[in-house]
Amino acid sequence: MVFEKYLIKVVDPRIPDYIYAMFPSISQDPETLSKVYKAYKLGTDSEYAQSYFALKGRGVIITKLGSYKIIPDKRVIQATLANGFTVFIPIELLDVHDPDELVEKLKLPMEIHVQYKKGYLIAEEVRLPSLKSYKDIGKEIVEEIGALNAILVGLGIMPDRLTYCMFLPRIIGLFKGFKHETEKVAFWSIHVMQLTSPNTGKSHFAVRISDIVNYEYLGGELPTPAKLVYDGRSLQIGLVGLRDGIIFDEFDKKASQITQALAQELRLLLSGMEQCVWTRGSGTKTIQIRKCVNFIVFGNVPPITKGNTTREMICNYFNVSGMDAFIDRFAIVDIWTGHYNISQYVTYQVFPNSILRGIIEYIQEQIRPEPLSIEIRGSREPRHAMNVKSILNALNVWLDDDTIARLVLGQFTFEHLYKVTPVNQIDMYFKDWNRVEYIKNTLKNSSNIGTEVPSNETNESST
Repeated sequence: MVFEKYLIKVVDPRIPDYIYAMFPSISQDPETLSKVYKAYKLGTDSEYAQSYFALKGRGVIITKLGSYKIIPDKRVIQATLANGFTVFIPIELLDVHDPDELVEKLKLPMEIHVQYKKGYLIAEEVRLPSLKSYKDIGKEIVEEIGALNAILVGLGIMPDRLTYCMFLPRIIGLFKGFKHETEKVAFWSIHVMQLTSPNTGKSHFAVRISDIVNYEYLGGELPTPAKLVYDGRSLQIGLVGLRDGIIFDEFDKKASQITQALAQELRLLLSGMEQCVWTRGSGTKTIQIRKCVNFIVFGNVPPITKGNTTREMICNYFNVSGMDAFIDRFAIVDIWTGHYNISQYVTYQVFPNSILRGIIEYIQEQIRPEPLSIEIRGSREPRHAMNVKSILNALNVWLDDDTIARLVLGQFTFEHLYKVTPVNQIDMYFKDWNRVEYIKNTLKNSSNIGTEVPSNETNESST
């Protein structure tokens, strides 16, 4: 059994899964767990951080940098944190000598020992998780339990017919794709949208994924141009320069926004989502970032959905100029109208970030362009269908081309796929279904969860 020995047990759901991956011992040590939780809260809770630093001059925070800029003359990084504070980090604390390594390290969650001084935080020590992806371990796990199973188990979700179908659109959004079937390397953006009822694990997925594959989880707010591309006042690069993906939630609530403002926000996204070119400003002051960034958009099912396809339903519900062009950028627009509770499938046992990242990187390397054998209408839809088929095949999910075409066009949803797949024929589409019983028995009988994490996964915290 390969996969079992790498699992970590989550004992306090208030703490995100990635924290357990950074500090594996907290599953067995309540005192350390309490200290780590306080450090996480100090790094992410604005009200708590203000109260804390009003009383104490130093503290330890666990956080992830928001926007940042590097000040070469002073060899310092100035960054905005989730708790609202600005922190200054001397570069020598990161122990890097290569620019690419510095950029990669600044994407990681950090344990930062800070001093509070005149409204700012000054870093005195920085501890980072390992940069290693453990792709070889990921390959072993995929070969043992299957690609889709490996991702779900790594996220702490039990593989099942329902979780297969509900999580597939989300998982598709973790990979890059192709523009043409002749391309050898997948690097173009894949965008997915999914609207469901509450309690279907969207936020759980977003929070965990945001740290595994360097995505930014924005909650319900579309970013301003300054936050997305470049802030001219602070001279800080925006999210598209820092992240490999962006996750929006509560997208359905944007329908109540002023039409003109929403249309302007959508126009900002179109070129970057399509061409991977993000522009801010004009003339000689234009800032341009070239990077392919995936978008995953979540929301609850709106009360009124009229239209022949899911794409039409979204456009009709919002009734905003430019919404059709925005929706066209998405490979999948998935809507679940039924009520499902995913909490019963949460195992509270996850893979460390580096191993799950290794699983995803290994699967990405297996993706090859797989065009459909049937004709599909539209200018972007054939490319979307090719990428969806390519990713599904790498996950060992084999749907016929007509079904894939209908999923991409929005004539068919993954909820339909769930409902029309008989329990005794799941393996007709999901080729690794025969390994699920083995996974369930292993998780049920596991006695060594959280005890065999690779020793070089990360330096243990002294928090």
